[in-house]
Amino acid sequence: MIPIKIPLSLVILFVSFACQNNKKSDVKDLIEIDFEILKQKIIVPVEINNKTYKFCLDTGSMTSISEKLKNKLSPEVVDQWNIFDGNNKNQMIESYLINDLNLGNIHFDNVEAISYKESDVFKCFAFDGYIGSDLLLDFIIQIDLNAKKIRMTKKINSILLDASSRGEEMVIINGHTPYIWIRFGEKASSFKDFVMVDTGMKGIYDLSMDNYNRLLKNKRINLLSKSEGSSTIGAFGLSDVSEQLLFHYPSISIGDFTLKNYINKTTQSLNSRIGAGLLKYGVMTFDFINEKFYFDSYEEEIKLDQHKPLFQATFKDKKIVVGIVWDEALKNKIKFGDQILEVNDKDITKIDFCELVLSSSILDKGTNLKIKFKRDKDSVFTLNLKKEKLLFNDL
Repeated sequence: MIPIKIPLSLVILFVSFACQNNKKSDVKDLIEIDFEILKQKIIVPVEINNKTYKFCLDTGSMTSISEKLKNKLSPEVVDQWNIFDGNNKNQMIESYLINDLNLGNIHFDNVEAISYKESDVFKCFAFDGYIGSDLLLDFIIQIDLNAKKIRMTKKINSILLDASSRGEEMVIINGHTPYIWIRFGEKASSFKDFVMVDTGMKGIYDLSMDNYNRLLKNKRINLLSKSEGSSTIGAFGLSDVSEQLLFHYPSISIGDFTLKNYINKTTQSLNSRIGAGLLKYGVMTFDFINEKFYFDSYEEEIKLDQHKPLFQATFKDKKIVVGIVWDEALKNKIKFGDQILEVNDKDITKIDFCELVLSSSILDKGTNLKIKFKRDKDSVFTLNLKKEKLLFNDL
Protein backbone atom coordinates (compact mmCIF):
# COMPACT_ATOMS: atom_id res chain seq x y z
CA MET A 1 0.00 0.00 0.00
CA ILE A 2 1.27 3.47 -0.88
CA PRO A 3 1.53 5.58 2.29
CA ILE A 4 -0.96 8.47 2.35
CA LYS A 5 -0.53 11.52 4.55
CA ILE A 6 -3.79 12.17 6.40
CA PRO A 7 -4.70 15.71 7.52
CA LEU A 8 -5.06 16.09 11.28
CA SER A 9 -8.62 17.37 10.81
CA LEU A 10 -9.60 13.94 9.48
CA VAL A 11 -7.84 12.09 12.24
CA ILE A 12 -9.79 13.88 14.99
CA LEU A 13 -13.20 13.67 13.30
CA PHE A 14 -14.15 10.47 15.09
CA VAL A 15 -12.56 8.75 18.03
CA SER A 16 -11.82 5.04 17.90
CA PHE A 17 -12.45 2.81 20.84
CA ALA A 18 -9.43 1.87 22.91
CA CYS A 19 -10.60 -1.71 23.22
CA GLN A 20 -11.62 -3.85 20.24
CA ASN A 21 -15.03 -5.48 20.06
CA ASN A 22 -14.69 -9.21 20.66
CA LYS A 23 -16.28 -11.01 17.73
CA LYS A 24 -17.33 -14.65 17.41
CA SER A 25 -18.57 -15.86 14.08
CA ASP A 26 -18.93 -19.06 12.12
CA VAL A 27 -18.95 -17.23 8.77
CA LYS A 28 -17.49 -19.62 6.21
CA ASP A 29 -18.89 -18.58 2.86
CA LEU A 30 -21.66 -16.02 2.43
CA ILE A 31 -24.42 -14.63 4.61
CA GLU A 32 -27.31 -12.59 3.18
CA ILE A 33 -29.36 -10.16 5.26
CA ASP A 34 -32.56 -8.56 3.98
CA PHE A 35 -32.87 -4.84 4.56
CA GLU A 36 -35.44 -2.07 4.18
CA ILE A 37 -34.79 1.42 2.86
CA LEU A 38 -36.35 4.63 4.21
CA LYS A 39 -35.22 8.06 2.99
CA GLN A 40 -31.92 6.45 1.89
CA LYS A 41 -31.41 4.93 5.36
CA ILE A 42 -30.50 1.22 5.32
CA ILE A 43 -32.52 -0.60 7.99
CA VAL A 44 -31.34 -4.00 9.22
CA PRO A 45 -32.71 -6.35 11.91
CA VAL A 46 -30.38 -6.77 14.90
CA GLU A 47 -30.97 -9.23 17.72
CA ILE A 48 -29.93 -8.36 21.28
CA ASN A 49 -30.71 -10.73 24.15
CA ASN A 50 -33.08 -12.73 21.91
CA LYS A 51 -35.13 -9.67 20.89
CA THR A 52 -35.12 -8.08 17.42
CA TYR A 53 -34.48 -4.36 16.98
CA LYS A 54 -34.33 -1.91 14.08
CA PHE A 55 -30.81 -0.60 13.34
CA CYS A 56 -29.42 1.63 10.61
CA LEU A 57 -26.28 0.51 8.74
CA ASP A 58 -23.98 3.53 8.87
CA THR A 59 -20.36 3.09 7.76
CA GLY A 60 -19.64 6.73 8.64
CA SER A 61 -20.27 6.23 12.35
CA MET A 62 -19.51 3.98 15.28
CA THR A 63 -21.95 1.43 16.63
CA SER A 64 -24.54 3.06 18.87
CA ILE A 65 -27.81 2.40 20.66
CA SER A 66 -30.75 4.74 21.23
CA GLU A 67 -31.47 6.25 24.62
CA LYS A 68 -34.64 4.18 24.76
CA LEU A 69 -32.74 0.92 24.18
CA LYS A 70 -29.99 1.95 26.58
CA ASN A 71 -32.57 2.50 29.32
CA LYS A 72 -34.16 -0.87 28.54
CA LEU A 73 -30.90 -2.84 28.55
CA SER A 74 -29.20 -0.96 31.43
CA PRO A 75 -25.76 -1.88 30.06
CA GLU A 76 -22.45 -1.36 31.82
CA VAL A 77 -20.82 2.03 31.22
CA VAL A 78 -17.39 1.61 29.63
CA ASP A 79 -16.05 5.08 28.95
CA GLN A 80 -16.80 8.65 27.90
CA TRP A 81 -15.97 10.18 24.51
CA ASN A 82 -15.98 13.52 22.71
CA ILE A 83 -17.92 12.76 19.51
CA PHE A 84 -18.42 14.96 16.40
CA ASP A 85 -21.44 14.64 14.09
CA GLY A 86 -21.65 15.36 10.35
CA ASN A 87 -22.00 19.10 11.02
CA ASN A 88 -18.85 19.11 13.16
CA LYS A 89 -20.94 19.61 16.32
CA ASN A 90 -19.66 17.70 19.32
CA GLN A 91 -20.94 16.21 22.57
CA MET A 92 -19.39 14.32 25.47
CA ILE A 93 -21.19 10.97 25.51
CA GLU A 94 -20.80 7.60 27.21
CA SER A 95 -20.16 4.18 25.71
CA TYR A 96 -21.71 0.95 26.95
CA LEU A 97 -21.01 -2.77 26.76
CA ILE A 98 -23.51 -4.92 24.84
CA ASN A 99 -22.84 -8.53 25.78
CA ASP A 100 -24.86 -10.29 23.10
CA LEU A 101 -25.57 -8.92 19.59
CA ASN A 102 -26.49 -10.77 16.39
CA LEU A 103 -26.45 -9.37 12.85
CA GLY A 104 -27.94 -12.01 10.59
CA ASN A 105 -26.51 -15.20 12.07
CA ILE A 106 -23.22 -13.52 12.94
CA HIS A 107 -22.74 -13.33 16.68
CA PHE A 108 -20.80 -10.56 18.43
CA ASP A 109 -19.72 -10.60 22.09
CA ASN A 110 -18.86 -7.55 24.20
CA VAL A 111 -19.75 -4.85 21.67
CA GLU A 112 -18.88 -1.32 22.80
CA ALA A 113 -21.62 1.08 21.70
CA ILE A 114 -22.11 4.79 22.27
CA SER A 115 -25.47 6.36 23.14
CA TYR A 116 -26.69 9.95 22.87
CA LYS A 117 -29.84 12.06 22.70
CA GLU A 118 -30.91 12.33 19.07
CA SER A 119 -32.36 15.37 17.34
CA ASP A 120 -36.13 15.51 16.73
CA VAL A 121 -35.68 14.67 13.03
CA PHE A 122 -33.68 11.51 13.71
CA LYS A 123 -36.17 10.40 16.36
CA CYS A 124 -38.78 10.14 13.59
CA PHE A 125 -36.90 7.19 12.09
CA ALA A 126 -37.31 5.33 15.41
CA PHE A 127 -34.01 3.50 15.05
CA ASP A 128 -32.96 1.39 18.02
CA GLY A 129 -29.35 1.95 17.07
CA TYR A 130 -26.71 2.11 14.36
CA ILE A 131 -24.34 -0.57 13.08
CA GLY A 132 -21.09 1.29 12.51
CA SER A 133 -18.02 0.31 10.54
CA ASP A 134 -16.19 -0.58 13.79
CA LEU A 135 -18.31 -3.75 13.91
CA LEU A 136 -17.54 -4.72 10.29
CA LEU A 137 -13.74 -4.69 10.17
CA ASP A 138 -13.36 -8.48 10.00
CA PHE A 139 -15.69 -8.79 7.01
CA ILE A 140 -16.36 -8.04 3.37
CA ILE A 141 -19.72 -6.23 3.10
CA GLN A 142 -21.76 -5.83 -0.08
CA ILE A 143 -24.86 -3.59 -0.27
CA ASP A 144 -27.27 -4.30 -3.12
CA LEU A 145 -30.21 -1.87 -3.15
CA ASN A 146 -32.02 -3.52 -6.08
CA ALA A 147 -32.09 -6.88 -4.29
CA LYS A 148 -32.48 -5.28 -0.82
CA LYS A 149 -29.66 -7.55 0.34
CA ILE A 150 -26.56 -7.09 2.47
CA ARG A 151 -24.00 -9.81 1.84
CA MET A 152 -21.28 -10.59 4.38
CA THR A 153 -18.34 -12.93 4.03
CA LYS A 154 -14.67 -13.32 4.87
CA LYS A 155 -13.75 -14.61 1.40
CA ILE A 156 -13.69 -12.18 -1.51
CA ASN A 157 -14.39 -15.01 -3.96
CA SER A 158 -17.76 -15.56 -2.29
CA ILE A 159 -18.93 -12.09 -3.44
CA LEU A 160 -20.11 -11.48 -6.99
CA LEU A 161 -18.06 -8.61 -8.47
CA ASP A 162 -17.70 -7.13 -11.94
CA ALA A 163 -14.87 -9.11 -13.55
CA SER A 164 -13.32 -5.92 -14.91
CA SER A 165 -13.31 -4.12 -11.54
CA ARG A 166 -9.95 -3.90 -9.80
CA GLY A 167 -11.35 -2.00 -6.86
CA GLU A 168 -10.21 1.23 -5.26
CA GLU A 169 -7.73 1.48 -2.43
CA MET A 170 -9.70 1.95 0.80
CA VAL A 171 -7.96 3.66 3.69
CA ILE A 172 -9.25 2.98 7.21
CA ILE A 173 -9.06 6.12 9.38
CA ASN A 174 -9.32 6.08 13.20
CA GLY A 175 -9.29 2.31 13.11
CA HIS A 176 -12.70 1.88 11.48
CA THR A 177 -13.88 4.60 9.05
CA PRO A 178 -13.50 3.86 5.28
CA TYR A 179 -12.11 6.51 2.89
CA ILE A 180 -11.42 6.38 -0.85
CA TRP A 181 -10.30 8.76 -3.62
CA ILE A 182 -12.81 10.04 -6.18
CA ARG A 183 -12.04 12.03 -9.35
CA PHE A 184 -13.27 15.20 -11.06
CA GLY A 185 -12.83 15.75 -14.80
CA GLU A 186 -11.37 13.51 -17.48
CA LYS A 187 -9.08 10.72 -16.27
CA ALA A 188 -5.96 12.12 -17.91
CA SER A 189 -6.28 15.47 -16.14
CA SER A 190 -8.54 14.65 -13.20
CA PHE A 191 -8.34 16.10 -9.70
CA LYS A 192 -9.09 14.01 -6.64
CA ASP A 193 -10.90 14.34 -3.33
CA PHE A 194 -10.34 12.04 -0.35
CA VAL A 195 -13.83 11.09 0.86
CA MET A 196 -15.49 9.14 3.63
CA VAL A 197 -17.78 6.36 2.37
CA ASP A 198 -20.78 7.05 4.59
CA THR A 199 -23.85 4.86 4.05
CA GLY A 200 -25.67 6.84 6.74
CA MET A 201 -25.50 10.01 4.63
CA LYS A 202 -28.38 11.02 2.39
CA GLY A 203 -27.28 12.03 -1.09
CA ILE A 204 -24.43 11.17 -3.42
CA TYR A 205 -21.57 13.54 -2.61
CA ASP A 206 -20.91 16.31 -0.09
CA LEU A 207 -17.88 18.56 -0.61
CA SER A 208 -16.26 19.87 2.56
CA MET A 209 -15.62 23.58 2.99
CA ASP A 210 -11.93 22.76 3.50
CA ASN A 211 -11.55 21.23 0.02
CA TYR A 212 -13.62 23.32 -2.39
CA ASN A 213 -11.00 26.02 -3.12
CA ARG A 214 -8.66 23.61 -4.86
CA LEU A 215 -11.39 22.23 -7.13
CA LEU A 216 -12.80 25.67 -7.90
CA LYS A 217 -9.38 27.16 -8.64
CA ASN A 218 -8.64 24.40 -11.13
CA LYS A 219 -12.06 24.73 -12.79
CA ARG A 220 -13.33 21.25 -11.87
CA ILE A 221 -16.52 22.66 -10.36
CA ASN A 222 -18.73 25.71 -10.97
CA LEU A 223 -19.96 28.04 -8.24
CA LEU A 224 -23.70 28.61 -8.72
CA SER A 225 -24.56 30.66 -5.64
CA LYS A 226 -23.40 31.99 -2.27
CA SER A 227 -25.75 32.48 0.65
CA GLU A 228 -26.13 32.51 4.44
CA GLY A 229 -28.20 29.89 6.17
CA SER A 230 -28.42 26.31 7.38
CA SER A 231 -30.18 23.15 6.22
CA THR A 232 -28.20 20.05 7.24
CA ILE A 233 -29.42 18.18 10.32
CA GLY A 234 -26.88 15.95 12.02
CA ALA A 235 -27.04 13.68 15.02
CA PHE A 236 -26.78 16.69 17.34
CA GLY A 237 -29.22 18.95 15.51
CA LEU A 238 -29.32 21.65 12.84
CA SER A 239 -26.00 23.05 11.67
CA ASP A 240 -25.10 26.61 12.67
CA VAL A 241 -26.06 29.45 10.33
CA SER A 242 -23.00 30.17 8.18
CA GLU A 243 -21.85 30.91 4.64
CA GLN A 244 -23.20 28.32 2.20
CA LEU A 245 -21.90 27.55 -1.28
CA LEU A 246 -23.81 25.78 -4.07
CA PHE A 247 -21.73 24.00 -6.72
CA HIS A 248 -22.30 22.33 -10.05
CA TYR A 249 -20.08 19.30 -10.72
CA PRO A 250 -19.68 18.61 -14.46
CA SER A 251 -18.13 15.21 -13.79
CA ILE A 252 -17.59 13.02 -10.70
CA SER A 253 -16.01 9.57 -11.09
CA ILE A 254 -16.04 6.75 -8.55
CA GLY A 255 -14.05 3.85 -9.89
CA ASP A 256 -15.21 3.28 -13.47
CA PHE A 257 -18.54 5.06 -12.91
CA THR A 258 -19.05 8.70 -13.93
CA LEU A 259 -21.88 10.97 -12.78
CA LYS A 260 -22.43 14.17 -14.77
CA ASN A 261 -24.30 17.39 -14.02
CA TYR A 262 -24.52 16.94 -10.24
CA ILE A 263 -25.53 19.85 -7.96
CA ASN A 264 -25.09 20.12 -4.20
CA LYS A 265 -23.99 22.51 -1.48
CA THR A 266 -20.88 22.20 0.65
CA THR A 267 -20.94 20.47 4.03
CA GLN A 268 -19.77 21.89 7.37
CA SER A 269 -18.13 18.54 8.10
CA LEU A 270 -14.34 18.45 8.19
CA ASN A 271 -14.31 15.86 5.42
CA SER A 272 -16.03 15.26 2.08
CA ARG A 273 -18.33 12.22 1.83
CA ILE A 274 -20.13 9.96 -0.59
CA GLY A 275 -23.44 8.59 0.64
CA ALA A 276 -26.28 6.14 0.23
CA GLY A 277 -27.70 8.01 -2.77
CA LEU A 278 -25.01 6.32 -4.84
CA LEU A 279 -26.67 2.92 -4.29
CA LYS A 280 -29.31 3.88 -6.86
CA TYR A 281 -26.63 3.53 -9.53
CA GLY A 282 -24.77 0.40 -8.47
CA VAL A 283 -23.64 -2.09 -5.82
CA MET A 284 -21.15 -1.11 -3.10
CA THR A 285 -18.65 -3.59 -1.69
CA PHE A 286 -16.44 -2.81 1.31
CA ASP A 287 -13.54 -5.24 1.62
CA PHE A 288 -12.36 -4.28 5.10
CA ILE A 289 -10.07 -7.30 5.21
CA ASN A 290 -8.01 -6.37 2.14
CA GLU A 291 -8.77 -2.62 2.31
CA LYS A 292 -10.49 -2.38 -1.08
CA PHE A 293 -13.70 -0.66 -2.19
CA TYR A 294 -15.71 -1.74 -5.24
CA PHE A 295 -18.55 0.09 -6.95
CA ASP A 296 -20.15 -2.04 -9.65
CA SER A 297 -22.36 0.44 -11.50
CA TYR A 298 -25.37 -0.52 -13.59
CA GLU A 299 -24.24 1.94 -16.27
CA GLU A 300 -20.85 3.47 -17.01
CA GLU A 301 -22.19 7.03 -17.11
CA ILE A 302 -25.27 8.88 -15.84
CA LYS A 303 -26.20 12.45 -16.78
CA LEU A 304 -28.65 14.08 -14.39
CA ASP A 305 -31.40 16.55 -15.30
CA GLN A 306 -31.32 19.50 -12.91
CA HIS A 307 -33.43 22.55 -12.10
CA LYS A 308 -31.99 25.83 -10.89
CA PRO A 309 -32.34 25.69 -7.10
CA LEU A 310 -34.50 28.48 -5.61
CA PHE A 311 -34.11 27.71 -1.91
CA GLN A 312 -33.67 24.78 0.45
CA ALA A 313 -36.04 24.03 3.29
CA THR A 314 -35.11 22.48 6.62
CA PHE A 315 -36.65 21.63 9.99
CA LYS A 316 -36.38 23.90 13.02
CA ASP A 317 -38.36 23.60 16.26
CA LYS A 318 -40.51 20.90 14.61
CA LYS A 319 -41.52 23.26 11.81
CA ILE A 320 -40.51 23.32 8.16
CA VAL A 321 -38.70 26.57 7.44
CA VAL A 322 -36.50 28.26 4.86
CA GLY A 323 -32.94 27.00 5.29
CA ILE A 324 -30.87 28.54 2.48
CA VAL A 325 -31.97 30.95 -0.26
CA TRP A 326 -30.02 30.37 -3.50
CA ASP A 327 -31.94 32.47 -6.02
CA GLU A 328 -30.72 36.08 -6.07
CA ALA A 329 -34.20 37.50 -6.75
CA LEU A 330 -35.57 35.71 -3.69
CA LYS A 331 -32.93 36.89 -1.23
CA ASN A 332 -34.80 40.13 -0.49
CA LYS A 333 -38.12 38.28 -0.11
CA ILE A 334 -37.43 35.25 2.11
CA LYS A 335 -34.73 34.39 4.62
CA PHE A 336 -33.53 31.67 6.98
CA GLY A 337 -36.19 30.74 9.54
CA ASP A 338 -39.26 31.86 7.58
CA GLN A 339 -41.90 29.21 8.25
CA ILE A 340 -43.61 27.48 5.33
CA LEU A 341 -47.35 27.37 5.98
CA GLU A 342 -48.79 26.17 2.68
CA VAL A 343 -47.57 24.68 -0.61
CA ASN A 344 -49.98 24.84 -3.56
CA ASP A 345 -52.84 25.55 -1.13
CA LYS A 346 -52.03 22.51 1.04
CA ASP A 347 -51.79 23.42 4.74
CA ILE A 348 -48.42 22.08 5.91
CA THR A 349 -49.03 23.00 9.55
CA LYS A 350 -51.69 20.28 9.83
CA ILE A 351 -49.33 17.51 8.73
CA ASP A 352 -47.68 15.47 11.50
CA PHE A 353 -44.03 16.45 11.96
CA CYS A 354 -42.63 12.94 11.47
CA GLU A 355 -44.83 12.46 8.41
CA LEU A 356 -43.17 15.54 6.91
CA VAL A 357 -39.72 14.22 7.80
CA LEU A 358 -40.25 10.73 6.37
CA SER A 359 -42.22 11.61 3.23
CA SER A 360 -40.82 12.97 -0.03
CA SER A 361 -40.12 16.69 -0.06
CA ILE A 362 -43.20 18.85 -0.55
CA LEU A 363 -41.08 21.21 -2.65
CA ASP A 364 -40.10 18.55 -5.20
CA LYS A 365 -43.60 18.12 -6.62
CA GLY A 366 -44.05 20.05 -9.85
CA THR A 367 -42.28 23.06 -11.33
CA ASN A 368 -44.84 25.70 -10.31
CA LEU A 369 -45.09 26.40 -6.61
CA LYS A 370 -47.43 28.66 -4.68
CA ILE A 371 -45.96 28.98 -1.19
CA LYS A 372 -47.29 30.83 1.85
CA PHE A 373 -44.61 31.96 4.31
CA LYS A 374 -44.74 33.33 7.85
CA ARG A 375 -41.94 35.54 9.20
CA ASP A 376 -43.49 36.59 12.46
CA LYS A 377 -46.96 36.97 13.97
CA ASP A 378 -48.01 39.79 11.68
CA SER A 379 -46.04 38.96 8.53
CA VAL A 380 -47.65 36.30 6.31
CA PHE A 381 -47.11 36.45 2.56
CA THR A 382 -47.44 34.27 -0.55
CA LEU A 383 -45.01 33.85 -3.45
CA ASN A 384 -45.54 32.16 -6.80
CA LEU A 385 -42.32 30.42 -7.86
CA LYS A 386 -41.28 28.53 -10.97
CA LYS A 387 -38.41 26.06 -11.18
CA GLU A 388 -36.46 26.31 -14.43
CA LYS A 389 -34.34 23.59 -15.94
CA LEU A 390 -30.60 24.09 -15.59
CA LEU A 391 -28.86 23.86 -18.96
CA PHE A 392 -25.14 23.36 -19.50
CA ASN A 393 -24.89 26.66 -21.39
CA ASP A 394 -26.20 28.44 -18.28
CA LEU A 395 -22.84 27.81 -16.61
